Amino acid sequence: MKPFFDCYIPLEAVTFWLHLICPIHSLFEKSQFGLWSIETLEGSEAIGFTGLWYFFEENQNQPQLINALLPDATEQGYGTEAARKVLEYGFDRLDYQYCPQSLLIG
Repeated sequence: MKPFFDCYIPLEAVTFWLHLICPIHSLFEKSQFGLWSIETLEGSEAIGFTGLWYFFEENQNQPQLINALLPDATEQGYGTEAARKVLEYGFDRLDYQYCPQSLLIG
């Protein structure tokens, strides 16, 4: 996996992501985590992202696991594989004892 801000972002999504790019970069430097792109083995185009992120003001001690995939990339195991890698990273490299996850379905 590579940091999400290093991957191709379509022009129409740039404005949405601009507010995330700087915080992602500084979070990697400060806390050694953030968001990574999810790519297939066959190509280099991002199909989603995964990582650890602070979602709620009241929970700034522990980031939460996040996965987001393009609709065509769902139900193929990409999210599960990405979540496993992020959890391994959190437990093995960052010495987390637990990792909460929030779900948004829709």
